[in-house]
Amino acid sequence: MRHNEGPHGPSFVFGYSICDRSQNWYFYEVWRGVQGALLGWRNGRVVLVLLPKAYLDKHMAFIRTNRSIMNTKKNIALRHALFGLMAVPFLMTGCGQSPEPEAQATMDSGPAPVEAPEWFQLRPEVEKAYGYTHAVRVGNVITISGAVSMDNAGNPTAVGDLAQQMKNCYADLHKVLAHYNCTFDDVIAENVFTTDMATFLEHAAYRNEIYTKQFPAGSWLEVKGLALPEFLIEIELEVHKPTH
Repeated sequence: MRHNEGPHGPSFVFGYSICDRSQNWYFYEVWRGVQGALLGWRNGRVVLVLLPKAYLDKHMAFIRTNRSIMNTKKNIALRHALFGLMAVPFLMTGCGQSPEPEAQATMDSGPAPVEAPEWFQLRPEVEKAYGYTHAVRVGNVITISGAVSMDNAGNPTAVGDLAQQMKNCYADLHKVLAHYNCTFDDVIAENVFTTDMATFLEHAAYRNEIYTKQFPAGSWLEVKGLALPEFLIEIELEVHKPTH
């Protein structure tokens, strides 16, 4: 917002973008607070009409050139009528701007098709028995179920050794990421569930070997128990990877 001195005292001009972000639009110069502002009604909505700077400058140049005439009380209505006539095309056409080529192409082609989920099972029989799928991709987002330390038959491994269970979890997660041509650099969220937070914190530095570029968002939660009492830790991920 900038402050100007108009012919009838202080005035304000606001810069704003509307209808076409490549164009710079301005409120009409408002004298004495809100006097001269133009409201319209279009498609069931109240419309505050804005003018391009070129129109505003042309209008103001005319007024200042004819200041002795336009500043008389007798011709205040003439000045506002001039502004109104200039604004009518914008009120009728919605600023008179055509959609951007990208927006027009989107409108012409209709909504983008919804991509079908891409499912992945690391251990199909185990996942079927427990009732889950290890990962699913929809568009650019991959959701990976919590990994625990187990063998291909679903039996717990590294029982009693949280540090090794954590490494086994990341090994399984690496396999899932590789299926989608991803790495841990593509992980945007990681949630860790453990039955022994104190021990996990002692070995959490191992994650520096997993996330070498940046750490993802996420939470660490201590829980009363996991699917089997032998499981001490479970790690789930969310991944973002553009399809093209």
